[in-house]
Amino acid sequence: MRKLNLGIVGITGLVGQTVLEILKTSSLPINSLHLYASSRSKGKTVEFNGELLVIKELNENSFNDPLDIVFFAVESDLAQKYAPIASKKGIYVVDNSSAFRMQADIPLVVPEVNAHVLKADNYLIANPNCSTIQSVVALKTVHELFELTDVVYTSYQALCE
Repeated sequence: MRKLNLGIVGITGLVGQTVLEILKTSSLPINSLHLYASSRSKGKTVEFNGELLVIKELNENSFNDPLDIVFFAVESDLAQKYAPIASKKGIYVVDNSSAFRMQADIPLVVPEVNAHVLKADNYLIANPNCSTIQSVVALKTVHELFELTDVVYTSYQALCE
């Protein structure tokens, strides 16, 4: 497999940091990693596999960098603005926000459950929220055993003011 050029949009947030930690232990063949955040974080550095990477400011030109896949870990408004720019350039976008979850033309994917729906030209994919992902992975097995017809699911999210 060829080495991939990856990006993380929202590197300074909790989700972006988690993506970075996962990549550190991943077996993905990584050629380069590009990190993006707001202007407040521009120029700061992040350690990745023994190398200090400089955070770049997210803007319309960010996706001129050599990227194969970019992980979006930002609020919906930023994802709606920037994810289409990246995907139109032929960069695969995995969006963690709620921006594209209910759009019929954008696959909503949990790899352990429905990776088979992906096609080579799906340059923008969404993933469900964290509690849904955990649930559907477990429910897939229950469904295979007992053929579920309905699931009523409620989650309670913390709110900080």
